[in-house]
Amino acid sequence: DQLEQQLDAARADADAATSRSEGSNELFASAYPALMEGRLDGKNVAVVFLGPADGSIRAEVEGALADADADGDAPARVVALDVPVDPADVTAILEGDELLAGYADEGGDLSDLGRELGRQLAEGDDTLWGSLQSELIEEQSGSTSTPIDAAVVVTTWTAPEDADPDEQADP
Repeated sequence: DQLEQQLDAARADADAATSRSEGSNELFASAYPALMEGRLDGKNVAVVFLGPADGSIRAEVEGALADADADGDAPARVVALDVPVDPADVTAILEGDELLAGYADEGGDLSDLGRELGRQLAEGDDTLWGSLQSELIEEQSGSTSTPIDAAVVVTTWTAPEDADPDEQADP
């Protein structure tokens, strides 16, 4: 008897959870269009993959951008970064260019370079991106000169299971 009561209670809990889930799905389906409409109207959005571009994720992002009325051909730019970045290789490139040498750091701290790359991505300036393309960019599409109002950042890179612990740091 007690076992049957417990089983009935578990079934009732499962039924209630299913009803709540269905209710949540219905609420989302009815609220989503109203929440998304015009949200990104007139905005240029970039998608930045930290690692290889993933077609299914890109399609989902493009659908959400279209739902939010993002400007023009959404996304305005897609960049897949080749991570992890080897600081020594990037520093060597920087040191070999008189205009970029100021970003080189003997200790491998490339944070100033990262901030400048972010600024240039947002402003549509490809000066540094063009110089470092062979080292940093795995794949790119869209306009590099269009200023960006927002960016969707997607991490697709995962460290190999047998990788050196230094390589497993965040990209």
